[in-house]
Amino acid sequence: MHRLPIWAIFLGRRRHLSTMRRVKALRMAILLAVAGCGRDSDDGSVPLTIAATDGESPPEVSTGWSAVYSGLELSGMAIPRQGLANPTLKAALGVTAEPYGSLTQQEGHEWVRGKVSWFGGPADFVVGATETGAITGEVLRKLNDPLHPPDSTLLQRPADYYYCAMRWNYSPLGKSWWAKARILVLNPKTGKAVVLRPVDWGPGLTEKRILDLSPQAIKDLGLQTDQEALVAFAPMSTPLGRVNP
Repeated sequence: MHRLPIWAIFLGRRRHLSTMRRVKALRMAILLAVAGCGRDSDDGSVPLTIAATDGESPPEVSTGWSAVYSGLELSGMAIPRQGLANPTLKAALGVTAEPYGSLTQQEGHEWVRGKVSWFGGPADFVVGATETGAITGEVLRKLNDPLHPPDSTLLQRPADYYYCAMRWNYSPLGKSWWAKARILVLNPKTGKAVVLRPVDWGPGLTEKRILDLSPQAIKDLGLQTDQEALVAFAPMSTPLGRVNP
């Protein structure tokens, strides 16, 4: 087994496993040679169903997604995508360039397209009770709680419900830049979109996914695990939450 020196833990997010394999997955650790921890999200995630909320309107960006689309490069940082060099990924997993995430066009805008899953919140039992996100240091199980929030809760606490993880390259501006970034995610089949904030590094490479979403975000987008979404930047000042079509 390849060993990495004194790096922060990548815990496997493994679903549909036997109890023995699930315990083994929880104990396996990869170490990340950058200042911060990360996550390895390998095996298939179960579909997530979230109940309908109350009648109060949840947080929404008042204009369509094109008004908050900011491309794939921002302030010298980039949305991870296939072929793009990633020193953070190399330090963590020995892979020089991002292997997944194809470039695509949607309504005249360039996006990164790839498979997604979900993580965090009280239903993610593979995450340790005190495991924290590599970017913000928040306890992942405490996010998206309650799992079925009323819209009033989404209005009051959008940061707890609209978050994500990718295999970010921390260079050149560091993790602190990503903590302030805003990520625009679009369902290409429906036009549904959300604005999210990075909280963690991942997923792992085995399942060929590019992005992990909060349970609320994957529900709002109308997606299931291993379906595809489009990813780009939004301006850092963009409110978190749903984007009006």
